Amino acid sequence: MIVGNVVNLKKYRNTSLWMLAVFLVFLTGACSTGFTELVIPTPQEPALIQGSTPPPASSGSPLPSLKFSDVNYVYSGSAELPLGEGTVFVINGTEISVDDLESLGATSEGNTPGIQDGLVVYRLKNDGTNDVYTFNPGKDHLNPEDGQIFKGQDVWTRWMTR
Repeated sequence: MIVGNVVNLKKYRNTSLWMLAVFLVFLTGACSTGFTELVIPTPQEPALIQGSTPPPASSGSPLPSLKFSDVNYVYSGSAELPLGEGTVFVINGTEISVDDLESLGATSEGNTPGIQDGLVVYRLKNDGTNDVYTFNPGKDHLNPEDGQIFKGQDVWTRWMTR
């Protein structure tokens, strides 16, 4: 059908009417093949704000978790600090000093970045809650093109019992 219409349009090829006609023929062909379906982009996941809890996991995507001393913990917030800077961080509005944390041991059980290397588990010395904290040191990245070093972010994460 489209080929026949194009052949019949040859007599108009030296006019602007010919260009319009060719355009309409292609548009008609595109419409008949379903080309006009409207594609609506899906909204992206909202970015996490520092100290916020993650959104509910979609199917097949478990929440970050860890296991320490036979207790299961789930993610309860985090704070990023410039690499090697600062001894105070804030998670969900609570200011925490590194000096107020005591090391309890290490774990490599769970579903969180860095767990395979083992994460040191901390607890606030005089808190009275069962919340624990882990630390992931930031890693510097070298730009091979200009030799510039991009500083990583140290991340403190709070975990609460399930």
